[in-house]
Amino acid sequence: MEKVQVRRAAEGDYPVIKGLAEKHNLIPNRYFTVHTPDCPKSILETEDQVIFVATRASIVIGFLNLHSEGALKANCRTAEFEVVVDPDHRINGAGSELLNEAIQYITSSSKAETLVAKIKNGNIGSERLCEKFGFAKSRQDSLGAFWELKIKR
Repeated sequence: MEKVQVRRAAEGDYPVIKGLAEKHNLIPNRYFTVHTPDCPKSILETEDQVIFVATRASIVIGFLNLHSEGALKANCRTAEFEVVVDPDHRINGAGSELLNEAIQYITSSSKAETLVAKIKNGNIGSERLCEKFGFAKSRQDSLGAFWELKIKR
């Protein structure tokens, strides 16, 4: 099996990302703006968002949306992310590769001190992924838990 590769999302990735996001109820989402396929503006890196895609054999199999309330590279102290991997490609390291890339980005290109994931109740795979990277559960509400990682520089 070919190794998972991670890169920044490009406009041509939009239909696959949109499809994966819709399957996982991430749309509508205040950070992941829905555009028509001929105008995927949200795929491009903005000051408060960057999207990475995981590919295998040049096929997009997942994405990670990294975002903040302020500019990622300037004034934000907390960044959040959502990661989605196609169910047919889970347990093969795509989520780990995506999260590793996001942590590297935050460490080298951002002033964020904390990386946060909101994980729905019952999503054991995402909880294990966060545990693997050293995240700690910080609080719980009726929909899920917040997991936080303090960024080390």
